[in-house]
Amino acid sequence: MTGAQIEDIRGRLQAMEETIIFSLIERAQYRLNHGIYEVNGSGFYMHNTTSRLERALQQQELLIGSSNGMFDAPEVRPFSPNLPRAGRSHKLASDGLFLTDLNAVNLNSEILGAYLEFIRAVCMEGDDGQYWHDALERDVTALRSISRRVHYGALHIAEHKFLEGPEAYIELVSSGDIEGIKSRLRVRRIEDETVLRVTRKAHDIQSYSDHELRRRLGPEAVGRFYMEHIMPITLEGEVRYILQRPVSLERSLP
Repeated sequence: MTGAQIEDIRGRLQAMEETIIFSLIERAQYRLNHGIYEVNGSGFYMHNTTSRLERALQQQELLIGSSNGMFDAPEVRPFSPNLPRAGRSHKLASDGLFLTDLNAVNLNSEILGAYLEFIRAVCMEGDDGQYWHDALERDVTALRSISRRVHYGALHIAEHKFLEGPEAYIELVSSGDIEGIKSRLRVRRIEDETVLRVTRKAHDIQSYSDHELRRRLGPEAVGRFYMEHIMPITLEGEVRYILQRPVSLERSLP
């Protein structure tokens, strides 16, 4: 993979930041609404073992995801288990990844936990009744955009880093040195730059808002969310990708 291509990857990740930040700002306009997340709270007789959020994610993934083959793209992972296969034939462009199983790197459980922790910290307590068409809709949008960013970064950055020094990764994988793999993958300078950039974006996006009409989401909270959750989860995905990637040089080198 060339330098231009790694810049393309980073450019795509930066472009995804605006979508994530917008969705977090929108969710912060509503109260926490605990009822969205209560298990056995969907209200559907046949599906009352799930929360409203789980039900909404499942319905969306069944309607526009699974049946149309969306989850055959490696960076688009479902939150719901046991979805049916796509109902149409299609061909995806080659992405240069080595995945023996598309769900070998599925971080949505970690993403969901991190997201719920975030909104509990930034949303006002209480219940404003905005369940189905407002707060819940923002939850689904935010989770899908975060998931795409995390998985795209984990897979493509890990593949790029592997190709920069395959022998070193092969040795680390062969010896089972998980911490060594993580240390080699991690670039703290990029992490620091990312936190600074998303904090500035969160400030700039809200700079023209009338804060008497719209609630302000603290930019530092967005930066912390990236630092404490999005980037560590992405790094975990990079490690998982390297561990499942074919490690023989004959299969690894382009």
